Amino acid sequence: NANQNVPFNKWQTHVFVGEDAVEASLVQATDSNAEKLYVNQYGQIQPYSVVKDELTTAKTQLFSLDELTDKKTSLPAAITGTAVSSTYDLTTGINFSSAGPTDAQLANLMTINFEDSTLPVSLDMSHLKKINATLTGTQIASEMTATLQKKFGDQAFYDLTDTSSTSFQISSSRLTAGTGSSTSPVPITLFENIPANANAVPPVVAKVSPITNIKQATIPQIVEAMQAQLDASALCTPITTTNATTGITTITGYTNRVVVSYDYATQGFKFVDGTNILTTKAGKDSANTAKNEVLGFPVTAVTLNDNGLTGLKSIPNGVTERATLEQRYGMKVEYDSVNKIFTVKSGTTGDNSSIAITNSTATATALFGFSNSAVDKSKLATRGIASTPAIAEGTTPTINLANNFAVDATNNTFVVTVDGVKGTVVLPIDSNYSLSTFMSKLEKGINSMGTN
Repeated sequence: NANQNVPFNKWQTHVFVGEDAVEASLVQATDSNAEKLYVNQYGQIQPYSVVKDELTTAKTQLFSLDELTDKKTSLPAAITGTAVSSTYDLTTGINFSSAGPTDAQLANLMTINFEDSTLPVSLDMSHLKKINATLTGTQIASEMTATLQKKFGDQAFYDLTDTSSTSFQISSSRLTAGTGSSTSPVPITLFENIPANANAVPPVVAKVSPITNIKQATIPQIVEAMQAQLDASALCTPITTTNATTGITTITGYTNRVVVSYDYATQGFKFVDGTNILTTKAGKDSANTAKNEVLGFPVTAVTLNDNGLTGLKSIPNGVTERATLEQRYGMKVEYDSVNKIFTVKSGTTGDNSSIAITNSTATATALFGFSNSAVDKSKLATRGIASTPAIAEGTTPTINLANNFAVDATNNTFVVTVDGVKGTVVLPIDSNYSLSTFMSKLEKGINSMGTN
């Protein structure tokens, strides 16, 4: 019966107006548009237009809202592999730079797709060969997660049509005179092909710039182009071996080498030369007066910090690599160290989440336990409903956003953490920001955050 806390009667109640009994009858609830309401298979109250495909006379299960008390957490589609081959000890870990599968075996391990994207991704983990450290199964899972999120996310291309964006200069304290020293820095031009030189010691092999589209250069392509130019310069000292039979000289390593990479955490290009101090600046020569805004090199020479960074941001300025409809987020790879199994999960929970693995190789099965498999979308309530994004809301701004406003060094820095990925977003200083421009640049800065 009704009480003060629950003012509803669930027993038959007789209502009288005077001495006349009111003959009440149940009517179906409707929404503000007079559309009939139903309880769907997830316990949600929805209008007829949403659930009409679920309603079949004499076949549809009756859901009573009062009886839906067994609440369950929505789950993502997931594929769990078999136990990792005994060939690989992922508890102690593997140093892929000196052991484990080859570059070729780690490339194109398998093709993965989430939520029926028309652009599935071929998983390439060959970058593990460049990490000179022992990686456990959990660390490998983190590397896989980062790789998938970059490939499926809103990573953008670099647009290098501005001529000032294609070159910079670099010098090292290792060289005190000549090319590569502070008085004569090495010019790096991204689109410059390296010609063959058989008379050089060691002989120089011709290399074509990996950047094939000036408006759609990827981060790996730019890093490869920079590294090729650096390796062919005075900043690198190769170790060579000459075949006694063929007389062919090959490079087997380097005694001195400037190594370039892209730091996703700080959003900038990173240059390292052991303990030597590196200096960079924009342009091809001393006559340059234009800042390289795109790649993050100033007009005046700047000494790189201990991490090999200029301190300037370099965020891809072109179109996204994947169309918005093809982008997927939040996918994750986990490793169970007890049972020695990997699990890959969709970033979307509920019955509309899906995952498929195809074209798996022998290495994918041996190292990760994955073979061809799929978890499809479900029309029945199996994994629940789709998750909603986390939302952080700020306080009311103290300035009038109807007018343009200034962003300066006192208010252009934001420390942001999204799903455990922490980064610092620095907006360009400008005295004429509109609200839409501000939001767009902040959004792009946050979405460009990543892990290395």
